[in-house]
Amino acid sequence: MEPMSASMPIPGPTSGPISEPDGETLARELADAGGRALAKPASAPGLLVLSDPMNWIRNGCDLKADILPTIQARCSRARPSSIRSWSYFTKAVYQARDTRLKPAPEPNPVQLSRTSRSTSRPAATSPQDAILAAFARRAGAHLAARGGGESDPDLEPGAYPGRTIDLVAVGR
Repeated sequence: MEPMSASMPIPGPTSGPISEPDGETLARELADAGGRALAKPASAPGLLVLSDPMNWIRNGCDLKADILPTIQARCSRARPSSIRSWSYFTKAVYQARDTRLKPAPEPNPVQLSRTSRSTSRPAATSPQDAILAAFARRAGAHLAARGGGESDPDLEPGAYPGRTIDLVAVGR
């Protein structure tokens, strides 16, 4: 079985009955969301036919949560009268729906204790952690060279209770 792409409808029944707005109301709301980026309907028959927006709704896209915000966002960046069909929005509308329906990620368990000196040091969990650990090692070596403290590059930042390192951001 092929994995589903974001631009594909979700097969099977949805979680409940979907109420479809009448064609006139739907057309008005879509046109309001699209604004000046939509071409004049007389020159763009793709905007007169509402089969794409109706299919979005039938496939689980919410008018207020997925469709209208997506159309507004896309149209805010488009040239006036440049969009000639509702199919222009199909992939983005399905992506908005998929993002909205995506379950929240499981929270990562928080490590409550730091690694002791007798155990091996775990690998840095992010590039920022690696940079901070390298900075702490260099700061410890600098202090040791000046006689201001002992150097222990194996300890993680914060391993000395009561000592802190002030970091200052400098613009480029």
